[in-house]
Amino acid sequence: SRHGRLTAGVVMVLVLAIGSWFHYEYTRYEKAYARLTPGTAKAEILRQFGAPVFTTNCSDENRWGEQTLDKNSVTCVEEFHCSSRLRIGDWVVGFDRNDTVATKYYLSFP
Repeated sequence: SRHGRLTAGVVMVLVLAIGSWFHYEYTRYEKAYARLTPGTAKAEILRQFGAPVFTTNCSDENRWGEQTLDKNSVTCVEEFHCSSRLRIGDWVVGFDRNDTVATKYYLSFP
């Protein structure tokens, strides 16, 4: 019947919309994190990640992903902790005194 096909069409559109939203939310921070480069402005990080869940002083170990950085080559003064609603963990972005990106790492919670 026409009513049944219309209902099936509406349900299909809703399923696709919800699936698209979940995919966007699940991959949003991961993609933004992968594109990060040293020297990116804090304003750009806020645009890509939104407001951080919280900010902290920098950790004792400066990292760029899995790579440990020389403490003398990078001066991190503040870290943004950004979290996705669908993942357990934080994407952490560290800034230097000029408010540009100096460090980044993913902090996974078991």
